[in-house]
Amino acid sequence: MKPVLHFQQLVLVLLLLTGGASSAFAQGQGGGSVAIDPKTEHELELIAQEISEETMSPFCPGRTISACPSSQARELRLQILRWLREGYSPLAVRNQLVTIYGDDVIGAPPHDGFGWVAWLAPAVFVVVCLGLIGIALKRLRRPTEPRPEPVVSPQMQERVTRALEERR
Repeated sequence: MKPVLHFQQLVLVLLLLTGGASSAFAQGQGGGSVAIDPKTEHELELIAQEISEETMSPFCPGRTISACPSSQARELRLQILRWLREGYSPLAVRNQLVTIYGDDVIGAPPHDGFGWVAWLAPAVFVVVCLGLIGIALKRLRRPTEPRPEPVVSPQMQERVTRALEERR
């Protein structure tokens, strides 16, 4: 076996392990005509649309790329489709967008550091609310203890009876 061929195989394995094989093959740098997960044009357009709907626009604050009416966003939607045609995976396209425009295009808090608070806070809120509702329902269903009859001395009862008879 030639050492050069062995080196090409090593590069191929490394590309496969790092996820870069699909873009390398699509760009003609894979050393052959092997295609990895070919997608139809329609599938690529659907993936591009999904990425555009999930990614915040750097040109229209508070809107996704697909909802932004600017010409820059339209060009960015076309660029996303071009990257997919070149063989970029959806994750690679998202990473490329973050590299170019920063973390603000993610539209979701990061999964590390303080970002976990944003992911866990709604779940904690729901659990606490369900617990409070459960406690309230338990208290509402609890049978009330019968109130003890007031203890009235026979003398007091006689006085009350006389007072009522005098008023009649």
